[in-house]
Amino acid sequence: ARSGLPPPSSGAEGVVALSADQVEATWVGLKKEYIDGFNALVGSLDTSESAAEGAAAFDVAGLAEFLAKVAEYEAEANERAQASRVLAGIPFEDISTTACVLPVRDGCLPLLNHLKDSGVPTAVISVNWSAELIRAALDLPPGAVVKRAA
Repeated sequence: ARSGLPPPSSGAEGVVALSADQVEATWVGLKKEYIDGFNALVGSLDTSESAAEGAAAFDVAGLAEFLAKVAEYEAEANERAQASRVLAGIPFEDISTTACVLPVRDGCLPLLNHLKDSGVPTAVISVNWSAELIRAALDLPPGAVVKRAA
């Protein structure tokens, strides 16, 4: 359900155009829905002391099950964002350009550059950035291999 999201207005050639107010309201709604849902998902983990004491070893199956739930949740969140059409009509190049200025965690880029310069094979895992945005944010060439986990 698109709770809290305003209806889009029709634009030329079938492109949905949102007013600045609609874009802001849509982002706020998507963000709230995402954070609330993700917090509920993480909150469903049993982190009690009794659960920790009962775990004799690292629970690979439990981790795999949780990550499958995260992947499903992320796919649903992506579908909500796509359905909102909040990025409709914005050229891909503009979105990629914006990715270049988005902040990444402190120390991330220097570390990745050091690993690359040292010849260390490195993987970047992101639950919500596309391969194109990762390439742009990390200043990788368009043909750089970025694989999406299945």
